[in-house]
Amino acid sequence: MRALFLLFLVAGLAAAQSGLPAALDQIAVSELSRQKIPGVAAVVVKDNQVVWATGLGVASLESKTPVTPDTLFRLGSARVYLAAAAYELSAQGRLRLETPAGDYLFGLDDRQARLSAQNLLSPPSEAGEEAVVARLIENIRARPASAVLEEMIFTPLGMAHTTFAPNLAMTYPLAMGHTADGKIVRPMAGEGLFSSASDMARFLLVFLNDGKVRDQPEEREVLPPTVIAALSSDSGYGLEADASRGVRLIRQTSTAPGFAGAILMAPEFHTGVVVLANRDGSSAITIAQKLLERSLPVRFPQSLAIVR
Repeated sequence: MRALFLLFLVAGLAAAQSGLPAALDQIAVSELSRQKIPGVAAVVVKDNQVVWATGLGVASLESKTPVTPDTLFRLGSARVYLAAAAYELSAQGRLRLETPAGDYLFGLDDRQARLSAQNLLSPPSEAGEEAVVARLIENIRARPASAVLEEMIFTPLGMAHTTFAPNLAMTYPLAMGHTADGKIVRPMAGEGLFSSASDMARFLLVFLNDGKVRDQPEEREVLPPTVIAALSSDSGYGLEADASRGVRLIRQTSTAPGFAGAILMAPEFHTGVVVLANRDGSSAITIAQKLLERSLPVRFPQSLAIVR
Protein backbone atom coordinates (compact mmCIF):
# COMPACT_ATOMS: atom_id res chain seq x y z
CA MET A 1 0.00 0.00 0.00
CA ARG A 2 2.84 2.40 0.84
CA ALA A 3 4.46 1.77 -2.53
CA LEU A 4 1.14 2.42 -4.25
CA PHE A 5 0.69 5.65 -2.28
CA LEU A 6 4.16 6.85 -3.24
CA LEU A 7 3.45 5.99 -6.88
CA PHE A 8 0.30 8.11 -6.83
CA LEU A 9 2.15 10.92 -5.03
CA VAL A 10 4.95 10.98 -7.61
CA ALA A 11 2.43 10.84 -10.44
CA GLY A 12 0.47 13.68 -8.90
CA LEU A 13 3.55 15.86 -8.52
CA ALA A 14 4.62 15.10 -12.10
CA ALA A 15 1.18 16.05 -13.39
CA ALA A 16 1.25 19.28 -11.38
CA GLN A 17 4.68 20.18 -12.75
CA SER A 18 3.68 19.39 -16.33
CA GLY A 19 0.85 21.89 -16.01
CA LEU A 20 3.01 24.51 -14.31
CA PRO A 21 3.87 26.72 -17.32
CA ALA A 22 0.21 27.08 -18.32
CA ALA A 23 -0.77 27.88 -14.73
CA LEU A 24 1.95 30.51 -14.44
CA ASP A 25 0.92 32.01 -17.78
CA GLN A 26 -2.64 32.33 -16.50
CA ILE A 27 -1.53 34.06 -13.30
CA ALA A 28 0.65 36.57 -15.17
CA VAL A 29 -2.00 37.38 -17.78
CA SER A 30 -4.65 37.80 -15.09
CA GLU A 31 -2.50 40.16 -13.02
CA LEU A 32 -1.47 42.19 -16.06
CA SER A 33 -5.15 42.81 -16.76
CA ARG A 34 -6.29 43.22 -13.16
CA GLN A 35 -3.59 45.74 -12.27
CA LYS A 36 -3.79 47.48 -15.67
CA ILE A 37 -0.03 47.22 -16.20
CA PRO A 38 1.30 48.04 -19.69
CA GLY A 39 4.02 45.39 -19.51
CA VAL A 40 5.39 42.69 -17.21
CA ALA A 41 8.50 40.50 -17.40
CA ALA A 42 8.80 37.53 -15.06
CA VAL A 43 11.02 34.49 -14.54
CA VAL A 44 10.72 31.47 -12.23
CA VAL A 45 13.83 29.46 -11.34
CA LYS A 46 13.73 26.09 -9.64
CA ASP A 47 16.37 23.46 -8.89
CA ASN A 48 19.14 25.43 -10.59
CA GLN A 49 17.34 26.12 -13.85
CA VAL A 50 14.85 28.51 -15.40
CA VAL A 51 11.52 26.66 -15.51
CA TRP A 52 9.38 29.50 -16.87
CA ALA A 53 9.91 32.94 -18.34
CA THR A 54 7.53 35.39 -19.94
CA GLY A 55 7.14 38.88 -21.28
CA LEU A 56 3.61 40.25 -21.48
CA GLY A 57 2.17 43.50 -22.73
CA VAL A 58 4.19 46.36 -24.12
CA ALA A 59 7.34 48.24 -23.21
CA SER A 60 5.60 51.51 -24.05
CA LEU A 61 1.97 52.40 -24.69
CA GLU A 62 3.24 54.62 -27.49
CA SER A 63 5.59 52.29 -29.34
CA LYS A 64 3.66 49.08 -28.54
CA THR A 65 6.96 47.18 -28.53
CA PRO A 66 6.34 43.77 -26.91
CA VAL A 67 7.98 43.03 -23.57
CA THR A 68 10.27 39.99 -23.36
CA PRO A 69 12.22 38.54 -20.43
CA ASP A 70 15.27 40.39 -21.84
CA THR A 71 13.61 43.83 -21.82
CA LEU A 72 15.35 46.24 -19.43
CA PHE A 73 13.32 47.89 -16.66
CA ARG A 74 14.47 50.58 -14.29
CA LEU A 75 14.97 49.29 -10.76
CA GLY A 76 14.29 51.38 -7.69
CA SER A 77 17.07 49.80 -5.68
CA ALA A 78 20.54 48.29 -6.11
CA ARG A 79 20.63 47.37 -2.42
CA VAL A 80 21.19 43.63 -2.74
CA TYR A 81 24.12 44.10 -5.15
CA LEU A 82 25.67 46.84 -3.04
CA ALA A 83 25.28 44.60 0.00
CA ALA A 84 27.02 41.70 -1.76
CA ALA A 85 29.93 43.91 -2.82
CA ALA A 86 30.22 45.54 0.62
CA TYR A 87 30.30 42.15 2.33
CA GLU A 88 33.05 40.94 0.00
CA LEU A 89 35.07 44.07 0.82
CA SER A 90 34.44 43.38 4.50
CA ALA A 91 35.70 39.81 4.12
CA GLN A 92 38.83 41.23 2.50
CA GLY A 93 39.37 43.43 5.57
CA ARG A 94 38.81 46.66 3.61
CA LEU A 95 35.46 47.70 5.13
CA ARG A 96 34.01 47.27 8.61
CA LEU A 97 30.28 46.85 8.18
CA GLU A 98 29.50 48.01 11.74
CA THR A 99 31.66 51.15 11.63
CA PRO A 100 29.77 54.46 11.21
CA ALA A 101 29.94 55.76 7.66
CA GLY A 102 31.18 59.10 9.01
CA ASP A 103 34.44 57.39 9.96
CA TYR A 104 35.08 56.80 6.25
CA LEU A 105 33.44 59.77 4.52
CA PHE A 106 33.23 63.54 4.91
CA GLY A 107 30.20 65.65 4.10
CA LEU A 108 27.44 63.35 5.40
CA ASP A 109 24.54 64.68 7.43
CA ASP A 110 24.54 63.76 11.11
CA ARG A 111 22.12 60.86 10.73
CA GLN A 112 23.93 59.23 7.80
CA ALA A 113 27.29 59.72 9.49
CA ARG A 114 26.11 57.68 12.48
CA LEU A 115 24.83 54.77 10.38
CA SER A 116 27.03 51.83 9.47
CA ALA A 117 27.00 50.05 6.12
CA GLN A 118 25.01 47.31 7.85
CA ASN A 119 22.38 49.86 8.88
CA LEU A 120 22.37 51.62 5.52
CA LEU A 121 21.76 48.36 3.65
CA SER A 122 19.11 46.95 5.96
CA PRO A 123 15.57 47.49 4.66
CA PRO A 124 13.79 49.70 4.44
CA SER A 125 16.75 51.60 3.04
CA GLU A 126 16.32 54.78 1.05
CA ALA A 127 18.01 55.82 -2.18
CA GLY A 128 20.07 58.36 -0.24
CA GLU A 129 21.33 55.62 2.07
CA GLU A 130 22.28 53.39 -0.84
CA ALA A 131 24.17 56.37 -2.30
CA VAL A 132 26.24 56.57 0.88
CA VAL A 133 27.21 52.91 0.54
CA ALA A 134 28.09 53.50 -3.10
CA ARG A 135 30.41 56.31 -1.93
CA LEU A 136 31.96 53.96 0.64
CA ILE A 137 32.69 51.41 -2.08
CA GLU A 138 34.09 54.11 -4.35
CA ASN A 139 36.30 55.42 -1.55
CA ILE A 140 37.70 51.98 -0.81
CA ARG A 141 38.24 50.87 -4.40
CA ALA A 142 39.04 54.31 -5.88
CA ARG A 143 36.69 53.52 -8.75
CA PRO A 144 33.04 54.36 -9.51
CA ALA A 145 30.66 52.07 -7.65
CA SER A 146 29.03 51.11 -10.96
CA ALA A 147 32.38 49.79 -12.24
CA VAL A 148 33.02 47.91 -8.98
CA LEU A 149 29.60 46.22 -9.11
CA GLU A 150 30.15 45.28 -12.72
CA GLU A 151 33.51 43.73 -11.82
CA MET A 152 32.44 41.99 -8.60
CA ILE A 153 28.80 41.07 -9.29
CA PHE A 154 27.36 41.63 -12.76
CA THR A 155 30.15 40.19 -14.93
CA PRO A 156 30.84 37.06 -12.82
CA LEU A 157 27.11 36.28 -12.70
CA GLY A 158 26.66 36.83 -16.42
CA MET A 159 24.32 39.82 -15.96
CA ALA A 160 25.55 41.23 -19.25
CA HIS A 161 22.84 43.86 -19.80
CA THR A 162 22.56 45.21 -16.25
CA THR A 163 23.82 48.79 -16.11
CA PHE A 164 23.65 52.12 -14.30
CA ALA A 165 24.13 54.01 -17.59
CA PRO A 166 20.87 55.24 -19.17
CA ASN A 167 22.65 55.86 -22.48
CA LEU A 168 23.72 52.22 -22.57
CA ALA A 169 20.33 50.94 -21.40
CA MET A 170 18.68 52.73 -24.32
CA THR A 171 20.71 50.62 -26.78
CA TYR A 172 18.90 47.50 -25.52
CA PRO A 173 15.16 46.74 -25.54
CA LEU A 174 14.01 49.13 -22.81
CA ALA A 175 10.65 49.53 -21.07
CA MET A 176 9.33 52.99 -20.39
CA GLY A 177 7.74 53.81 -17.05
CA HIS A 178 4.07 54.76 -16.89
CA THR A 179 1.96 56.69 -14.41
CA ALA A 180 -1.14 55.13 -12.90
CA ASP A 181 -3.28 56.82 -15.56
CA GLY A 182 -1.15 55.52 -18.44
CA LYS A 183 1.09 58.48 -19.21
CA ILE A 184 4.74 57.80 -20.01
CA VAL A 185 7.19 58.99 -17.37
CA ARG A 186 9.76 61.14 -19.10
CA PRO A 187 12.51 61.87 -18.76
CA MET A 188 13.93 59.09 -16.59
CA ALA A 189 15.28 61.58 -14.10
CA GLY A 190 17.97 60.79 -11.53
CA GLU A 191 20.28 57.82 -11.14
CA GLY A 192 19.14 54.23 -11.28
CA LEU A 193 19.95 50.68 -12.16
CA PHE A 194 18.54 49.03 -15.28
CA SER A 195 18.17 45.27 -15.54
CA SER A 196 16.06 42.55 -17.12
CA ALA A 197 14.15 39.65 -15.60
CA SER A 198 16.56 37.29 -17.37
CA ASP A 199 19.62 38.99 -15.85
CA MET A 200 18.08 39.10 -12.39
CA ALA A 201 17.18 35.41 -12.67
CA ARG A 202 20.90 34.69 -12.97
CA PHE A 203 21.37 36.27 -9.55
CA LEU A 204 18.58 34.10 -8.14
CA LEU A 205 20.15 30.96 -9.60
CA VAL A 206 23.50 31.75 -7.99
CA PHE A 207 21.90 32.76 -4.69
CA LEU A 208 19.89 29.52 -4.47
CA ASN A 209 22.93 27.44 -5.46
CA ASP A 210 25.21 28.63 -2.64
CA GLY A 211 27.07 31.14 -4.78
CA LYS A 212 27.82 28.80 -7.68
CA VAL A 213 26.88 28.95 -11.33
CA ARG A 214 26.56 25.77 -13.33
CA ASP A 215 29.04 25.63 -16.20
CA GLN A 216 28.57 22.20 -17.67
CA PRO A 217 29.86 19.76 -16.67
CA GLU A 218 31.09 21.52 -13.52
CA GLU A 219 30.00 24.28 -11.18
CA ARG A 220 31.95 27.49 -10.70
CA GLU A 221 31.83 29.70 -7.60
CA VAL A 222 31.06 33.32 -8.47
CA LEU A 223 29.97 34.61 -5.06
CA PRO A 224 31.52 33.43 -1.78
CA PRO A 225 29.13 31.32 0.32
CA THR A 226 29.69 33.79 3.17
CA VAL A 227 28.08 36.52 1.03
CA ILE A 228 25.07 34.31 0.33
CA ALA A 229 24.79 33.48 4.04
CA ALA A 230 24.90 37.18 4.97
CA LEU A 231 22.24 38.11 2.41
CA SER A 232 19.95 35.26 3.48
CA SER A 233 20.26 35.86 7.23
CA ASP A 234 17.37 37.09 9.35
CA SER A 235 19.25 40.33 10.02
CA GLY A 236 17.74 41.96 6.95
CA TYR A 237 21.11 42.74 5.40
CA GLY A 238 20.42 43.43 1.72
CA LEU A 239 17.29 41.26 1.62
CA GLU A 240 14.31 40.74 3.92
CA ALA A 241 13.49 37.36 5.47
CA ASP A 242 9.99 36.38 6.53
CA ALA A 243 8.52 33.09 7.79
CA SER A 244 5.07 34.34 8.81
CA ARG A 245 3.32 32.22 6.19
CA GLY A 246 4.85 28.91 7.23
CA VAL A 247 7.52 28.93 4.48
CA ARG A 248 10.70 30.95 4.89
CA LEU A 249 10.74 33.59 2.19
CA ILE A 250 13.48 36.03 1.19
CA ARG A 251 12.41 39.09 -0.74
CA GLN A 252 13.16 42.54 -2.02
CA THR A 253 10.76 45.06 -3.48
CA SER A 254 11.66 48.24 -5.31
CA THR A 255 9.95 51.17 -6.97
CA ALA A 256 11.13 53.89 -9.33
CA PRO A 257 9.00 56.50 -11.09
CA GLY A 258 6.79 54.44 -13.41
CA PHE A 259 8.23 51.07 -12.37
CA ALA A 260 7.91 48.34 -9.74
CA GLY A 261 9.97 45.21 -9.16
CA ALA A 262 10.16 42.24 -6.81
CA ILE A 263 12.44 39.34 -5.97
CA LEU A 264 10.91 36.50 -3.94
CA MET A 265 12.66 33.25 -3.03
CA ALA A 266 11.93 30.11 -1.02
CA PRO A 267 15.46 28.75 -0.41
CA GLU A 268 14.16 25.56 1.22
CA PHE A 269 12.62 24.62 -2.12
CA HIS A 270 15.42 26.09 -4.30
CA THR A 271 12.79 28.23 -6.01
CA GLY A 272 12.72 31.93 -6.80
CA VAL A 273 10.77 34.50 -8.81
CA VAL A 274 11.59 37.89 -10.29
CA VAL A 275 8.86 40.24 -11.55
CA LEU A 276 9.30 43.61 -13.25
CA ALA A 277 6.42 45.95 -14.16
CA ASN A 278 6.22 49.37 -15.82
CA ARG A 279 3.37 51.15 -14.03
CA ASP A 280 3.24 53.34 -10.92
CA GLY A 281 1.31 51.67 -8.13
CA SER A 282 1.55 48.17 -9.57
CA SER A 283 2.24 45.40 -7.06
CA ALA A 284 5.05 43.29 -8.46
CA ILE A 285 5.32 41.47 -5.14
CA THR A 286 1.71 40.27 -5.39
CA ILE A 287 2.43 38.76 -8.79
CA ALA A 288 5.65 37.22 -7.47
CA GLN A 289 3.80 35.76 -4.48
CA LYS A 290 1.20 34.10 -6.69
CA LEU A 291 3.80 32.75 -9.10
CA LEU A 292 5.96 31.41 -6.28
CA GLU A 293 3.08 29.77 -4.45
CA ARG A 294 1.97 27.99 -7.60
CA SER A 295 5.56 26.79 -8.19
CA LEU A 296 5.94 25.19 -4.73
CA PRO A 297 4.74 21.74 -3.64
CA VAL A 298 3.03 23.32 -0.62
CA ARG A 299 0.14 25.75 -0.28
CA PHE A 300 0.15 28.76 2.01
CA PRO A 301 -2.76 29.21 4.45
CA GLN A 302 -5.45 31.22 2.67
CA SER A 303 -6.19 33.15 5.87
CA LEU A 304 -2.84 34.90 5.57
CA ALA A 305 -2.51 37.95 3.37
CA ILE A 306 -0.36 38.14 0.29
CA VAL A 307 3.18 39.23 1.06
CA ARG A 308 3.30 43.02 0.92
